[in-house]
Amino acid sequence: VLPERADHLPHGTETVLVVEDEPAVRALTVRTLKALGYTVHAAEDPASALELARDARVQVVLTDIVMPQMSGPDLVARLVQRRPAPAVVYMTGYADDALQAFAMDSAATLLRKPFTPSVLARAIRDALDAPRTPHGTTA
Repeated sequence: VLPERADHLPHGTETVLVVEDEPAVRALTVRTLKALGYTVHAAEDPASALELARDARVQVVLTDIVMPQMSGPDLVARLVQRRPAPAVVYMTGYADDALQAFAMDSAATLLRKPFTPSVLARAIRDALDAPRTPHGTTA
């Protein structure tokens, strides 16, 4: 099986906020999304993400679930207070049973690590294209 070419992957022009505490994962994710046409803001922690989101109109948040200081779902809870609320994609390398302690919106997309560029591209595009209520949840 040949790897998918970037020109066959879903592209976009929206703004993505990537929140990932692992530098290598963050760098690869940012590079991939920029190559697909997205405007990308990257944060290494939730506090930086909140600061970036204050000044940028973010259409989708791609955040790790388990991070120091604040979980991805807690970060999203603070971000969805903004109007318009962003679409949400959670990423994790943890098993399902380890994630039960986190209050995640069931409408959010879950992206398992490690992921390929094509899986990332589809997760972001699907989250952006899903109908959402004003509070950011899928309709």
